[in-house]
Amino acid sequence: MSRFLELARGTSHGYYLRVREDGETLSKKACVINCPYSLTISYLNAISVPPFESHGDSLPRQFLGDMDRHTVTVYFLMLQYLKKENSFWWPYIRTLPQPDEIDKVGTPFWFSKEDRIWLLGTDLEEASLTRVAIWKKDWERAMQMLRVLGWPVEAYTW
Repeated sequence: MSRFLELARGTSHGYYLRVREDGETLSKKACVINCPYSLTISYLNAISVPPFESHGDSLPRQFLGDMDRHTVTVYFLMLQYLKKENSFWWPYIRTLPQPDEIDKVGTPFWFSKEDRIWLLGTDLEEASLTRVAIWKKDWERAMQMLRVLGWPVEAYTW
């Protein structure tokens, strides 16, 4: 991370980066932050493709092969969340909005009823309803497969 930045935490948006007040002006092409592949979490970690490691955690092979990349990635992230401090990625995961902080996510799926009223009659209302229907269908399909494969699914709630 650039010496010109600092990690901050706010009550409404969680963690974020900001330019230090005592910092100098950055050039247009300045690199302010980078992350080595060894620290990232993605679909490639879920399927353990070198150099991306799953760090010993795996979902059932058939699940990895039959589900789409997005669903595999979501379930791998949930698996890591459920492991808490035992997850290699816990330092990162704990900076994300937690299940009891859904108001910090900021997407229509998590909007309050009062906020969703503002979407009525807009393209965003239809798009968000369509997206939720797709996610729910993906979740139901994934849960069914995991049950058939004997995977403990109790913690993977909708």
